[in-house]
Amino acid sequence: MVGCGAIGITTAIEAQQAGFEVTIYAKAQLPQANSAFATGVWSPDSRIVAKAHGDALAPRWQQMARISFARYQALLGHSAKPVEWLPVYNLSSLPFDKANRHALPGEPDYPHWEAQLLNGLRPADQPLAPGASPFRQPHVRREQLLMFNLSQYGDWLLARFRAAGGRLLAAELSCEQDFARLGSQLVINCTGFGAKALLGDDALLPVRGQTCRLPPQLAVCYGIRDWDSGVSAYPRRDGVLVQTQAQGDFGAQHATVDLEESRQAVTQLAALMAGMRA
Repeated sequence: MVGCGAIGITTAIEAQQAGFEVTIYAKAQLPQANSAFATGVWSPDSRIVAKAHGDALAPRWQQMARISFARYQALLGHSAKPVEWLPVYNLSSLPFDKANRHALPGEPDYPHWEAQLLNGLRPADQPLAPGASPFRQPHVRREQLLMFNLSQYGDWLLARFRAAGGRLLAAELSCEQDFARLGSQLVINCTGFGAKALLGDDALLPVRGQTCRLPPQLAVCYGIRDWDSGVSAYPRRDGVLVQTQAQGDFGAQHATVDLEESRQAVTQLAALMAGMRA
């Protein structure tokens, strides 16, 4: 197994359950792996494929998403709380059927598979009438999302992998030939975006996002998605995670942090909070 993010460790555990002895080779492991910078919301249809190319994938995606949901449901109530339900308020100046959270220049239209193919899996969204919430936006909708506390979730995954006899070795691969040098009969590649450079995977089209963390606020028990600005905030046990979108995210070939982008996102979040009604 190459790669030690959340997907790499999960795939390693699946291979163990299939009867394989598994070694993970990775340059970085959690919390340094890129998974640690993810939002942590279960959003299986988020930018997974452009709508124009989605028909062939839809049946397989639906099966995978239902399996994924059942697995994460099984983690609810775990003492480490790797997964929790979180109410999230969506805010918009336009009706939601006329707005688009990902309507940034250059981005394609995306299929809304969760609403179309997973109907009834999550609690139904609740539109709130004007004045029924403390938010001043005219359109407010509350939904329930599965939220991953990634630090606890990563620890839980690694503990499970090691308990089944898994090994974790430091290794840095730079080209396709390095896979053969690992000396394994079967190698599973879970390098994510890294596969683009490592294997020359030109079909992999990245969509950049940026997150930052504020100090944890245990009293905050809800998330916010502002459809107008593209700023979202989710309370996690390792901090309040603030996510932002920007023009140029689609197809971005870098993962460089833009400090000013995060500053603007936090400023926008502060303005949202300041504008709330008592």
